[in-house]
Amino acid sequence: MFEAMLARCDDDGADSREIAAFTLGQLGLPSFPFRSESISRLIDLTASECEPSSDVRAAAVAALGHLHAVEAKEALFKAAHDVSVDVRANAAVSLGRLGAAPDILHALQILLRDESSEVREWAELGHDIANEMDGLS
Repeated sequence: MFEAMLARCDDDGADSREIAAFTLGQLGLPSFPFRSESISRLIDLTASECEPSSDVRAAAVAALGHLHAVEAKEALFKAAHDVSVDVRANAAVSLGRLGAAPDILHALQILLRDESSEVREWAELGHDIANEMDGLS
């Protein structure tokens, strides 16, 4: 199944790429052997210069958060500035899932002032999650 999802990441149809990104976020959980490979491919799908579909970028950003992918922090920082409201909103929550490091909290503070009320709401949740994650460690 993992190989099939990797192949779908390159599909011509955005719907297939979106489903692949979502699925990689599930297959890459720590108890599965595909975490690092999933993160690597998901990072590729977050880049607006490589992926034209904002739905695919949003799904990839959400999947990275689901995986607590600290390795993808820079990609998530970049996603926080995406033109798509959905991508920025998913970046807010995904960044929060990485914990309360100063650079993450700074990115969330910027998202808390986003022009979109939807992004601001998700940034509040991301901030709460970050603080919660920090309290668990």
